[in-house]
Amino acid sequence: MNKIYFLFIFLFVGFQSFAQNARVQFIHNSPIPGTDGGPVMDLYVNDSLYAQLDSFTFRTATPFLEIAPNSNSIVKFRLSPSTQLDPPLAVFLLGDLQADSSYTVMVNGIYPSIPGLPFINLIVNNNIPTTSLSDSTISMNFFHGGVLVPPLQVRAQGEGNIYSAQFAQYTPYAELEKKVYYLDVDIQNIGFLLTYEADLTQLPCDVALMFISGVAIGIPELGLFIVCEDGSISQLPLTPIARVQWVNNSPDSEYDIYLEDEKVISDLGYLEATLFDFFPADQLLEFKLAPAGSASVDEVVDTLFVGFENTKSAVVSINGQLDHPEFPLIAGGKQGARENPLNPEMFEYTVGHAAPGLDSVSISIKDVGLLQDSIPYNTYTDYSSFDTGTYYMDFRSSETDELIKTFIINVTEDYIGENYDNVSQWNPGR
Repeated sequence: MNKIYFLFIFLFVGFQSFAQNARVQFIHNSPIPGTDGGPVMDLYVNDSLYAQLDSFTFRTATPFLEIAPNSNSIVKFRLSPSTQLDPPLAVFLLGDLQADSSYTVMVNGIYPSIPGLPFINLIVNNNIPTTSLSDSTISMNFFHGGVLVPPLQVRAQGEGNIYSAQFAQYTPYAELEKKVYYLDVDIQNIGFLLTYEADLTQLPCDVALMFISGVAIGIPELGLFIVCEDGSISQLPLTPIARVQWVNNSPDSEYDIYLEDEKVISDLGYLEATLFDFFPADQLLEFKLAPAGSASVDEVVDTLFVGFENTKSAVVSINGQLDHPEFPLIAGGKQGARENPLNPEMFEYTVGHAAPGLDSVSISIKDVGLLQDSIPYNTYTDYSSFDTGTYYMDFRSSETDELIKTFIINVTEDYIGENYDNVSQWNPGR
């Protein structure tokens, strides 16, 4: 009986001792400029060399390590292999490690020392959640570790800004849905954009850190990474991407659209439009049109070649008619389309001239004046904006000034904050 009681006390005390440790994760983001790597280091925490910090390499991370609490924790940096007798190359004050608290320690800056560049340092974050807010989300923050990279923003295409950070700065956590994101890294002041695909459905964790790593010019090149609690790191693929809406303006037609033999749009009828969706950018794409209900790309009847610009939205209209001798199928549209108005208090629209055989047209609004002159076939106008009210839009031949059609636009409160690019939504007038 006494032995059982003694064993119970021993296990209980041991458990309490274990639970009172601090949890600390280390991430190596210290490059050697001009190389693809960084210094292989041994990090001694309070003069102890943990196995996970022995031969610590660039762009790797440890799981959360159990470290005894200490109000003056010290980390000593030595090149690997090393012993405690070797003089440290740098000594860092890690600070107050408290029991039952979690910390992220980013090994940041460059080694060896180069004038004008930030030297190796430890950046600590102690505001780490234990789990995400729901099973369908991931709690994730961001760290700016790009050497000589100006302040930046990380935006999710179609959703908006997620993070803003300066060099060597952590952001607050954001709850991100477990889905695929296309993230634009917008480096401020220079208008430089990089787009990455982040598939959050495949991460083995509910709490994670995203960080940018590398140098602004040269190598190691900039990259975007996600590190999980177990120390696994995923590099996000650089993925130029655009958001595209398709409009079928080919009379008496209904199409399936294929890209690289995959059906990407089904049953797009005349004067129908898709929602904006993601398509590859910065390359010429071959879209194949087949009749609606097609079984495979082998039923293709025509081909359109279209290219999109990274991070931008576009509208593509299928104009003309299949096998027409004068007006064959052609891809028109607008690069730099808007999914949301610049002024959310106004109604914005662009007009596409997609009427085969019609000369260039001019558009004017009664009591407002000329909006745009000489709009050729297969092009779109710039965006215009209006407040609520009733407007009469005249379409005239640019060559003869003959009135072709008048449309009545009733802009109600339901239109405010929306964009339109299809005149078929308007009522024909006189």
